[in-house]
Amino acid sequence: MWRQSRSITAMLMLVGLAFAVFLLATPFSNARADDGVGSTVLSPEDVRAYRIRQMAATDLEPLFPVWGIPTETLAREMIASGMKAILTCIDTRNLDRAFAGRQFDDHLLAVLPDGVDPCGENGEFHSFVYAGPMFRSEIVCSVGEQVTQEPFIFTDLVVGEASRSSS
Repeated sequence: MWRQSRSITAMLMLVGLAFAVFLLATPFSNARADDGVGSTVLSPEDVRAYRIRQMAATDLEPLFPVWGIPTETLAREMIASGMKAILTCIDTRNLDRAFAGRQFDDHLLAVLPDGVDPCGENGEFHSFVYAGPMFRSEIVCSVGEQVTQEPFIFTDLVVGEASRSSS
């Protein structure tokens, strides 16, 4: 938990966003989760509609800056822009265990199985962005321990240690 918090804190600081860290009870249900004001939801519509409903009682307008962009196009544009990410959670019902801890890059996109969304929009994987044009500098991190909680594999990232390739 602490390592994940440090990774996210480092990412937010380098992007220059204001933030607050809240510790949540475990186990935590996504049914109660709220991503806050901004969301990277690309699809499906029901997730977007849920987040709009959650924000309705606030004075904040939910933003969906990448909504509607085809995920194959978006994935390639993100990589071409210099964004670097590591797969930190994979669903083994969709991806082989070997994908855990891999770099999100052109090679990964080339070997994704048919039916797997290039941005993981159907829950096939989640990633941690550690470099890109929106960051002041790269977050130095390395792949740490991997924990299996079937059907998921979670990859811990250790901030402040030299990166190693996982591709």
